[in-house]
Amino acid sequence: MPRSIVLAAIALLSLPACLARDAQDRTDDAVIAEEASDSLETGEVEAALLIASTDAAGAATRAEEAAEAAASAAGARFQPAGCATAEVQGTTVTYTLNDCTGPFGIARIDGTVQVSYSVAADGLRATLVGDGVTARGATLELEAEAAYAVSGGTRSLTITTAGAAVGPRGRSIEREGSYTARWDPEGSCFSLDGTWSTRAGSRTWSTEVSSFERCAAACPAAGGTVEHAGGLSGVTVTIAFDGSDSATWSSSRGRSGTLDLACGG
Repeated sequence: MPRSIVLAAIALLSLPACLARDAQDRTDDAVIAEEASDSLETGEVEAALLIASTDAAGAATRAEEAAEAAASAAGARFQPAGCATAEVQGTTVTYTLNDCTGPFGIARIDGTVQVSYSVAADGLRATLVGDGVTARGATLELEAEAAYAVSGGTRSLTITTAGAAVGPRGRSIEREGSYTARWDPEGSCFSLDGTWSTRAGSRTWSTEVSSFERCAAACPAAGGTVEHAGGLSGVTVTIAFDGSDSATWSSSRGRSGTLDLACGG
């Protein structure tokens, strides 16, 4: 049999395997993009809760004063009226949230969150914990520490996180690392930048968020990115935001797709 016919036959026989591998890579990369998005959205909720519990307390000079100021502001930070209660015990505030909308339009928050305050030489510190808190379709186990700072007209929290979540797309993840949340004095917009590890099953990823910004309940602003790299295959998936209610993702294997976003709540 001529060699060209043999090669053609081999190519035809290998085609189904190649197509199957291509389809599997595309599916795997889409799942990775969803895990990356869930990791970011978990960070958004965590940051919003920390901002809500520190913004009014930033000028405090004593931890007890910070707790009292934070508790007094709960009614303004969470809507509708009456959805949140805040109980002070020493330097700790226990927030009980019932279908609340928090800062920046983070909606459907339910559960109990405790925030403990301390005041260091360089400013306010807050430690947040919560188990089984739900928000925006995600279920969260919260464990984070934050340092509050003001520079010019911008307020910021440097947040160290070690929590876990089942994200709004149903992906179970664990997060560990640090990032910075910044917001304007009016509290209408905030941004996230930083790097943390995301563990999903047996895979560990480096999740880097750059120039992510959201205003009120609007969609993420154009220009922000999430780069999610690692896992067992070493693939990198990048999510890019364009200001609309969907984001595009692309992988280092040449795959791409879109993600629907939780805009408007």
